[in-house]
Amino acid sequence: MVDLLIDRRASLAGLDGFCYFLGFAGEAFLFYFHLGGRPMVDTQIHLCLVVACVMCAVGAVLARWKSSNPIVSLVWSLSVTIHGTWFIHAGFLLYPPGMK
Repeated sequence: MVDLLIDRRASLAGLDGFCYFLGFAGEAFLFYFHLGGRPMVDTQIHLCLVVACVMCAVGAVLARWKSSNPIVSLVWSLSVTIHGTWFIHAGFLLYPPGMK
């Protein structure tokens, strides 16, 4: 929806970065308060996701603010990749192959 509005030359340039920020910040907030009463390994794995979400949220703002800096784009891309593959990493750590 946002991409369509931006494509139609609406005065919403920069709204996509703000939407990315809201999504990642909201997810970090939810997972941070989702940690209580869990085993220590589970808590540490969820905390890694919170850190990745915060990196994505900050990276989204910085990528919009410093769009010509390739380092900012690289850091944001890496944090989104870590965030996206978190379920695979968490699955292998919590339920290793061969575990009954």
